[in-house]
Amino acid sequence: FGYLGDQATAERDVSEARQIADTNFTAAVSLLTLAAEELEVAGKGWVMGFSSVAGDRGRQSNYLYGASKAGLSTYLEGLDARLARAGVRVLVPRETACCGALSLHLGQKDRSQDLARELLELLGDRPADWLVPTAAGCGAHLRSLDHFLPDAHGAQQAAASTRDPLELLAELGLPPAPIRLDQRVAVHDACHLAHGQGIRDAPRQLLASIPGLELVELHESDFCCGSAGTYNLTERELAGRLRTRKINAIVDSRADVIAAANPGCLLQIRSGTILRGLPVEIEHPIDLLARAHGIAD
Repeated sequence: FGYLGDQATAERDVSEARQIADTNFTAAVSLLTLAAEELEVAGKGWVMGFSSVAGDRGRQSNYLYGASKAGLSTYLEGLDARLARAGVRVLVPRETACCGALSLHLGQKDRSQDLARELLELLGDRPADWLVPTAAGCGAHLRSLDHFLPDAHGAQQAAASTRDPLELLAELGLPPAPIRLDQRVAVHDACHLAHGQGIRDAPRQLLASIPGLELVELHESDFCCGSAGTYNLTERELAGRLRTRKINAIVDSRADVIAAANPGCLLQIRSGTILRGLPVEIEHPIDLLARAHGIAD
């Protein structure tokens, strides 16, 4: 995500993107656990190869899969007791795989198909009920695998079981958040979430449940911010114009925080606020929910 055009910035942004992905992942694990415990049902699905074992409740057990670096293993081990109460045990995988979304955005269809097949092979026949990626771009791509790889083993199941974590949390429900967030928050509807998956209400429903938080409207909330998969790399002029349009809308909203459910959008919009010198936070809705439930760093 070299939005300022130099190698050092690009390397910094790649590192930030990885950190965003890790933070969203760990927060989502905790929130899904809270939801599962609240309902006394087994937690359900992630993406990329977590092995799992049945819970001890004598009912159908559901499973949590996820993409993670090995450094998350200690954090996940700390969740074992709570996950067990939810009927789930999560084990960090020895290997993960890319779903191929970014390769497809770059027009590398063959490469994207190869990566998707590797992911399906890694998932194998594990009986996950839900596959839940925290990046909306990955979710939209996974939901299309039945068309993208119609003859691949497991593609139909993966497409049918993929769920965005916000969609899943809105359906399961969370216990009341104990921490107030006295901030004005506007939602940027990531294209791959709103247009690609038809998910618009879930982020707002969840954020509205946080005490003290005021939801404000963002003009053209579902207009592209310019990240557009890899357009901020390959079509910088267009991406820059779209980013300027989005930042102007953010200024008009007078929001303290912009919530965006895709890492590319987070980086793209953050870059615009930094260049403009705006004191606005750009956060994933999962991280705001984690903060309100006392499970953020």
